[in-house]
This record gives sequence, structure tokens and C-alpha cells, in this order.
Amino acid sequence: MTSRTHQVHSTRGVALITAIALLAMFTTLGAIWFHEMTTDNANTDFTLAKTRAQLYANAGVYARLADLHADLDSATTGTVQLDERKLRLPVYAGGVADGELQLHARYRSRITVTVTDENARININHAPPKVLRRLLGVDGRTARAIRASLPLPSAEGTANKRWLTSIDELVTRGFMTPKQLNAVNADLITVYTVTDASNPRRFINVNTASAPALQAVLDLRPQQATRVVEARPFFTVGELVNAAGKEVSLFNTRPAESTNDGLPPELTFKSSCFRIVAESELLRILAGTIEPITESRARTEAIVQFDTNGRPHIQYWSEKPDR
Repeated sequence: MTSRTHQVHSTRGVALITAIALLAMFTTLGAIWFHEMTTDNANTDFTLAKTRAQLYANAGVYARLADLHADLDSATTGTVQLDERKLRLPVYAGGVADGELQLHARYRSRITVTVTDENARININHAPPKVLRRLLGVDGRTARAIRASLPLPSAEGTANKRWLTSIDELVTRGFMTPKQLNAVNADLITVYTVTDASNPRRFINVNTASAPALQAVLDLRPQQATRVVEARPFFTVGELVNAAGKEVSLFNTRPAESTNDGLPPELTFKSSCFRIVAESELLRILAGTIEPITESRARTEAIVQFDTNGRPHIQYWSEKPDR
């Protein structure tokens, strides 16, 4: 009887230990599953936040582009308002009720969009050697080598020549060292602004170019360039000549052809190319407070050229997270 009782107790003990072991195993598996699910949900939320932020940065560019289009249509002075603007675009939850998209209760967007005048910069693909020397700080030999490497309409043997597609190519193509390029004011130069390389026209706006840019293009001393800046805006070549104190034939950009207004074909009084930068982030609403979502920022940069009919063409587009 005692032996039988001992066997029953032993069996119950084994069963209890087995049950405890199984419970511990299932608890561990449940904890692992819960952790994995929580991690997956967090990763999904993070990915969605990053994707949304990038989409809102893109939307900021397009929204500002629409404003630019309207500004150019209505501009009477040839210039448009270039400023920093804050946008708040709605964040949708994805559901539809009563035929309308539902706003997300937990998220808000914040977008900052800036616009700069690309025609205020000098296009190094179409700048003469004298201008390249002053802008890039290189010697005459290097300036002429840069010019000779480009498939200019007037050049011979253009088969093996190619345009600079970025400022960095001045280094990768061996014209400058990284240290030399870093010393250059990047706000003065560009490789955009010209859509028809066979007939480059009206791509430097003397009404918006900085004094250093005017010094290089018009071959001016600093005091002369300052007077030109102070006398703007210009509407005729005569006004520009009076402010510069020199004839058009003495500019570094000299007329290569007869123009109706007497202005060198490179110069203009009205901009048509702009750089738009939109930076966005998502905000989370928690307990009545609004806070940024960590690493949910994005940045989109675009360069847009308006043709003679007022239609915009995207010359450059870049998307990247902004941490």
C-alpha cells in the first residue's frame, strides 16, 4: 500500500514538473512572440513614418512649384518672391467615411520649403575662361582646359567631350583638387539653368546675381559691383550700362550675336530657373502634446526650369532622409 501510494505521488510529481516545464516553455515562447510582434510593429511604424516624411517633402516641393508658377504668371517686375514658407499638409489615416478620407488622429506634418534663384548663379558649362578664373580661383591654363573639355556649339571635335553634370566633376575630372573646390563659394556656380546647350541664352539674371558673381560676369571692381546691386532692378541694357559704368562690349560676357535689346545672350533681367528644398518631419500627438517622431525627417531638393511658354521642367531631383 505504501509502495502504491509512493508510485501515485511520484507520478503526480512528474506530471507537475512536466506541467511547470511546459508552462515555462510556453511563457518563454509567448514572451518571444510578443517581443517579436512589438519589434515588428515598431519597425513598421518607423518605416511608415520615414515613408510618410519623404512623401510630404515631395509634396512640399510640388506645392511650392505651383506657387512659383502662379508668381511667374503674375510678376510684372520680372522677379518673384523667394522666401521660406511653412506648410502643414494633412496626414490621412487611410480610411474613408461618408466619401471623405479620414484624418489621422495621432500624426501631423511640418514642412519647411525654401526657394533660391538658380539664375543668380553662373553656369560653369557656359562661362568663358575669364569668368571661370574669377569664380573658381584657377589659373588661365586650367580655365581654358575646362572650357576645352566641353562640347560647346563653337568647338571642333566634340565626340569625346561632355558637359559637367555636377560641380564635383571639377574634381573627378582632374581640373581641381578637393581642397580647391572646397574653397569655392558653391552659391556662385551651377551646372543647370541651360536647357538647350546648342543655343544657351538668358541664364544669368543680373537682377538677382550677387556682387561677386557680377564682378566675374561684367568684369567689375568690387565698388562697381556694389553700385550695380544698389541700382537694381534693371529693365533695359542702358540702365545696366549706366550702373556698371562701362559698355556691354567690355563685359566678360560679350555679345556673340546681334540681339534686339543689345543685351549679351547669356544675360537676362528675369529668372526662369529655381532650386526648391523641402524639409519635412512627422509629429506625434500624445496626451495632448505634440512631439517630433525620432528620425522621421526627410529632405527633397529639386531644380526646376520654366520654358518660354511657362511650363516647368525638372532638371534635378534628390530625395534623402534628413537626420
